[in-house]
Amino acid sequence: MLGYAGQTVSQIEALLRAGVPEKNIVVVGFSKGDRIAVRVSSFLRRPAVRYVLLAACWDLQKEPQLRLTGRVLAIRETSDELVGESCRSLAERSERPVSFDELSISTGKSHGAFYLPRPKWVLPVLDWIDGSARFDKDSP
Repeated sequence: MLGYAGQTVSQIEALLRAGVPEKNIVVVGFSKGDRIAVRVSSFLRRPAVRYVLLAACWDLQKEPQLRLTGRVLAIRETSDELVGESCRSLAERSERPVSFDELSISTGKSHGAFYLPRPKWVLPVLDWIDGSARFDKDSP
């Protein structure tokens, strides 16, 4: 995972050197890809880069060096027994992200809720990326 995270950080740094504004970069990860995205956030530490974490943050308490930075949206599925944890405790570590929003969805599809581009999570992600949505608490 560290190798993939390092490669992604290098790619983002190349975009920044090429003149792409931080605010135009969004890293999206699901499940294991999400764990990579968390590491990218922790390594990159760019305040305007945005991260969408889908079905994430399980078992990350064992890695106290990780920090969420930038602007973060975490979405979790309420029926997901594999990844039932909130990302809030990770967001509240000593170095905090510029913004943190978390949304809970309930599709009954467990971890598979994110296997397909379902409107239940895709539309909030697109609204958040566009800047027209902010989630201050878990949704039903």
